[in-house]
Order: sequence, then C-alpha cells, then structure tokens
Amino acid sequence: MGRRVISGFKKAAVTRASILLASVMFFSSPDSISAGNLTDASLDPGQELLGKFVAAVSSSSVSFSYSYRIDDGKSEIRGDGTVKMQGSAYMVSGNGLEVYCDGETRWTVDRESREAVIESYDPAQPDYTVNPAVLLMHFDKAFTLQGSSVLDDGSVECHLEPAGDGVDMRNLTMVLSADGSRLIRAGFVTGVRTSAEFDISSFATGPAAPDTADTYSFDVSSLDSSYIVTDLR
Repeated sequence: MGRRVISGFKKAAVTRASILLASVMFFSSPDSISAGNLTDASLDPGQELLGKFVAAVSSSSVSFSYSYRIDDGKSEIRGDGTVKMQGSAYMVSGNGLEVYCDGETRWTVDRESREAVIESYDPAQPDYTVNPAVLLMHFDKAFTLQGSSVLDDGSVECHLEPAGDGVDMRNLTMVLSADGSRLIRAGFVTGVRTSAEFDISSFATGPAAPDTADTYSFDVSSLDSSYIVTDLR
C-alpha cells in the first residue's frame, strides 16, 4: 500500500505540534535582533547584554536542551526536548514530535501517531501568534525593553513588553548569563493570560554551516507506508 495523502492532521497531533512550536520556536532565529526599541545601555544593563546575546548567536549555529511549563489556568502542560538552529532554519525534537525547517519548508513528524505534515514557511511574513519563533527574528519591532535587574548569580533578568499590535503576548521575560552569551530562562504571558516558562540547558554556539538545506530538511520518502502524510503547500 502506498503512502496516503490527506487534507487534515489528527487533532491530537495538531495540539501537540502547536505546543511544541509555541514552546521552543520562540527561541529560533535570533539573528535579526537589534536595539531599535531598547533603552540606553548606560541606564539599563539589559540593553548591553541583549546586544551581546545577539552577537553570540547571529552568525553561529545554536543548540540547546529545554524544559517547559505552560499553564492556562485550567490545566498545566510540561515537556522537554532539544533544539538546533541557524538563521531561519531549525530542528526540534520533543514530546514525541520532530520538527524540521530549512527556512522555506517545515516538516512536522509525529512518530507516535505515524503522521507527518508539510507546510510552506516564510520568515518574511511573521505570524507571532502561530509561530513565536519570529519574535526574535524581528525583536526590535516586536518588543520594547522596560527594564532589567541583576540576579544573585550575576545573570540579568530583562523585562519586555510588545512594541505594538500583532504580538499576542502581554509581557516577556528573558534571563541572560552575566556575559550575555547564553539564554538561561524565559517566560511570557499571552493575551488570554496563558503563562509559559522555559528553562534552557546545554546552550552552545558553533560555526555556522555554509548550507543549511541538508541539515535542516526532512526526507519524507524515508517514512514507511504506514505514515499518513499531509502536504499543505
């Protein structure tokens, strides 16, 4: 029997995919962060550290492990996984899902449900609600630094708010290492008061690959005939 192509994706898989993307894609593609809406560095230590963080990851490949907690006031969801990314390309694994994106196409593979979805991906058309990944790609347009504070361990907690419409978040908090090279923790509250917290570990940068297509794409033909594949392109 050949592979079936259908027009929908099982609801449970969609829910899990949305949680995964909303949880970790927020951290993807920080190469376009700039200081457009941030305060004067002489007045706020967060300004300088955000700049250092951008410099550390903008021209590198980045990898890290994460754990998260999402609470909408009615239920709580916890999970963990790993991320590798470079520019607008990324590869995520967690909660039984694998997500690959080469900057143009995104593949979501659910090994448990034996389903896969293929979608077009356009980083130039940001949708902050569906894919928070683009928040860091357009950081200067999306958020304004409201203030920061130095924590006991020397890390700096930055408090940000949306700079305008189009971001379904009430606020955003980022904790950066004392040297600005690592993201340690982040959290945000959405417009419907859903809160999310993330702990980041094993954060590392490495040389950027000259071509991301092979590393971050997925070969659908590698799936056997038991998979249901939905092509939404």
